[in-house]
Amino acid sequence: MHNVLNICTMLDHSDYPLTKREAEILSLVVAGNTSQQIANLLAISIHTVSNHRKIILIKTRCSNITELMSWAVKNGLIH
Repeated sequence: MHNVLNICTMLDHSDYPLTKREAEILSLVVAGNTSQQIANLLAISIHTVSNHRKIILIKTRCSNITELMSWAVKNGLIH
């Protein structure tokens, strides 16, 4: 959960285009959670998680999760 707070805090104080919920989902993806696990943790539909993941990819101009992880490292969101 520490990573979740760090990423959300960093995104709140930057020019990144993600909403708080998108940042939260990104941090859970980075932590290795599946969409189903994220849905369970956040008490939302897996379809909602999938939609957020698609929007995150669009906003970050990444074509897949591997590229998104690189983007997150490059932008200092994960180490």
